[in-house]
Amino acid sequence: MRKSMMKRLLVLGLAICGLVGVANAATIWNTANTPPTVSYWDDVSNWSAGVPLSDTQTLIRDESIAECVVRYEQDAGQIVMGSNGGTSYRAVLRIMDGGVLNANALGSWIGIGYNNGESHCLVEAGGVFNSNTRVGVGMLTPGIGFLDVHGDVTFAGALQIANTGEGTVVIYQGGTINAEGLQMSDGGGTSLLDIWGDGEMVIGGIDSNELAGFIADGKILGNRLTNNSDIVWGVVVEGTNTFTNATVTAKASVPNVAGLNLEEATSFLAGFDYVVGTTSVAFVSGVLTGDVIGQDPAAGSAALTNGAPVNLVLQATSIPNLVGMSVEEASATMLSVGFVVGDITTTYIFDETPNSVLEQSPASGEPAQDGDFIDLTVMESEAGKTSQYTLKSGDWMDSTVWNTGVVPVRETQGLEIRCNAGCTLTLTNQVAVKQYRGGINGSGFATLNVMDGGHLIAAMLSGTDYASIGDNTSGILNVYTGGVFECRQAIRLGWGAGTTGEVNIDGGTVWNDNWISLGTAGFSSSQTTIKNGGLLRVLRFNTGKMNGVITMYEGTFKMKGTGRVGDLQTGLDNGWIVIAPGYTYTLRVEDGDSTLQTYGPGYGSWFAGFEDNIGAETDDFDEDGVPNLVEYALNGNPTNGVDDTAIELIRDGAGGLSYVHAQPTNDSSLVYIVETRDSLTSGTWTNEGYVVVSGTNVTGGAYNDVINSVLTTDPTKFMRLKVVQP
Repeated sequence: MRKSMMKRLLVLGLAICGLVGVANAATIWNTANTPPTVSYWDDVSNWSAGVPLSDTQTLIRDESIAECVVRYEQDAGQIVMGSNGGTSYRAVLRIMDGGVLNANALGSWIGIGYNNGESHCLVEAGGVFNSNTRVGVGMLTPGIGFLDVHGDVTFAGALQIANTGEGTVVIYQGGTINAEGLQMSDGGGTSLLDIWGDGEMVIGGIDSNELAGFIADGKILGNRLTNNSDIVWGVVVEGTNTFTNATVTAKASVPNVAGLNLEEATSFLAGFDYVVGTTSVAFVSGVLTGDVIGQDPAAGSAALTNGAPVNLVLQATSIPNLVGMSVEEASATMLSVGFVVGDITTTYIFDETPNSVLEQSPASGEPAQDGDFIDLTVMESEAGKTSQYTLKSGDWMDSTVWNTGVVPVRETQGLEIRCNAGCTLTLTNQVAVKQYRGGINGSGFATLNVMDGGHLIAAMLSGTDYASIGDNTSGILNVYTGGVFECRQAIRLGWGAGTTGEVNIDGGTVWNDNWISLGTAGFSSSQTTIKNGGLLRVLRFNTGKMNGVITMYEGTFKMKGTGRVGDLQTGLDNGWIVIAPGYTYTLRVEDGDSTLQTYGPGYGSWFAGFEDNIGAETDDFDEDGVPNLVEYALNGNPTNGVDDTAIELIRDGAGGLSYVHAQPTNDSSLVYIVETRDSLTSGTWTNEGYVVVSGTNVTGGAYNDVINSVLTTDPTKFMRLKVVQP
């Protein structure tokens, strides 16, 4: 264990220190002079300091560089591919047929994928790569290295496949690597050696247990199969498990082509003098279309005669996901993969994109053959914009109210709704329209009452649409508890000349995702009221058109996002927002929105006096066992868990007792009940045995002191106070 650890430390030390320890000048494969495809090692213009010599450090590390091709015999010092650059580049060194590369890095190392990027070294058939020292492939993370050998490779040192990086070495049919040793994943990196056909690796010296472990762990493959390697052990070193000149080859077997596409599988089998036989299709979830998912004979079977066929099963074409595409996009996608549009069924689902695919049959991911039909369910298209107006007052869903006799209920109808002056509409259903314009033509007010269950959504499909209250005549919008008036774009109040826009949010909700205008000075005006817990939520004010007032009783005004608290304060300062007399407010960020909330007399006003959001009456913010309602009722502090509520027990001069508690001066909704009984653990609590001394100690402040005179004729008496808010 100790020896192995020292070995790993030594290897890592060399990897880190070797690059900075080379004294000779470096030359860099230079992107400025490199054409976009390939270029040759022997061209001096491709190097920053000339073509490398046997004592020159050679760096191939820049981003977006072309392949560096060795076509003649070339010498170099230390070669480092992939060092200290960006992580996105791909450096390629190709030694072609007739090319020889001799690397002289005695005392140091050669690196393919040193510590950055992705580096590839390809030795073609007839190419030669020699090194007089060890060679690392995928040395340090995040370096990734590949060595593909079709020719002859000789390393006087070890082949190290991954230290902490990722390294892959493939020896193809006819390729050979001779290396002094073999190290794999010494620093915990990811390593793989795959030997194909009659390719081989000859190892100068290696421990037999270590080599067998590499195979058992799946780090060494034969023909892309685990446990498919043969070893000719060579000569054992006496007294050890080390063998010299151990040769690793793939077992003579049918290679594994699973996961390759047809073109790749054909080429791979040709390297073994096999051909592709019949092809068929099947479907396996999670596999790319066209990849091999089965073969006959099976991978690992006994080797075949030259020219023998291998039958393949390919992944069937799977149906793409078309949901969300337009019909045109879905049609083009299907045609591009060989399918045909089948039946198209049109339907309507609220808030889906017009003309978009909602469902498909068969579903995405299912197998299919070329020419199969795919049926689509499609959201109906948006009709062209048309105006529709009211003929009389009545229920929105009454067709006789509308001039066309068509009830506007879907945004795709393309209807611009005009509520004419003098008409009152009542809405108790959910409907969606292109635009709503309240106050068109004639005299008097056009009124829309959105009742409990009513929900009007306007301007869903276009940024140029809007909703207006007081368009070219005056308009009124009343939104009651349970009702919602929603606009996806701007809301215009008092828009036309001489008009007034009036909005009463009486427990309901008015919600929009854009600006709101309140009228134009000298031109139009508006008045908005929020009460009974109503909610107004907008993106912002249209500050150029703010000739109106939003009066808040008990309710909430929100602006979208956390950055609009200052805008709400500006509204208060400029008089665009007015807090009704006797009401208080808080201004803070709540639930991701800038929020102005108002409170009437009672708990709400008391609540607003605390900087913290202490919650509802039943909450216990300071966790002292006293609910917020009781803290309020008895003049407590809900943010201080050690603060006592105002309750006292006083012995008077006559020997009686007085039970004193605080009570708000302006909240008649609270009921205080003092109860007594003779035992703490048994009996019935009653409200007998005491007298409220009314009018005692009226403080003139927010709380009065209520004094309860308790009779003391009984030897023992227990008391409690109940606070009830009916």
